[in-house]
Amino acid sequence: KDSDHILLDSRFSEDFDHHHIPKSVNLHYKRLLNKNRTFKSPEELEKVFSDAGVTKDKKVIVTC
Repeated sequence: KDSDHILLDSRFSEDFDHHHIPKSVNLHYKRLLNKNRTFKSPEELEKVFSDAGVTKDKKVIVTC
């Protein structure tokens, strides 16, 4: 209920679509990685998180 929190679900979208905690947001962990399995640049990561609704002013709770 708090707008200063976001619940981030890192599972595959198919699993998330089947069952998830209400009001949680799906962001599969592979979206954070390059093809060679290294992390994307800080700028790219900021965009990925921002697009998912994760901003610096929110506390993040991650589930999987």
